[in-house]
Amino acid sequence: LLRERDLNALDRMLEEGLGENPVLLIPNMVPLITPRAQLQRLRRLLAPLEGMPVGPPVSFHPWWPRRRLRSALVLTPNPGHAVARAARELQAVADAVKQLV
Repeated sequence: LLRERDLNALDRMLEEGLGENPVLLIPNMVPLITPRAQLQRLRRLLAPLEGMPVGPPVSFHPWWPRRRLRSALVLTPNPGHAVARAARELQAVADAVKQLV
């Protein structure tokens, strides 16, 4: 998450050796207008770890926790605009994982 406390936690995990493991970082719950300061901090945190892959971001979708359907978003037969956008983002994450595996 691109929030101050979450970036602090990522910083601690990187100090403890997270970068030595095969990890794909996925920025998630990213607001439509991403705060520049948090993006710059993420870049600074990852700068020493040139090989650490960062996957495609997943946006903040405020409707997601209130969703009543329990089927997978990517399997929704006639998705609305918001669901289709979220499904595309999740598919991009799946594609990034496939490339690394």
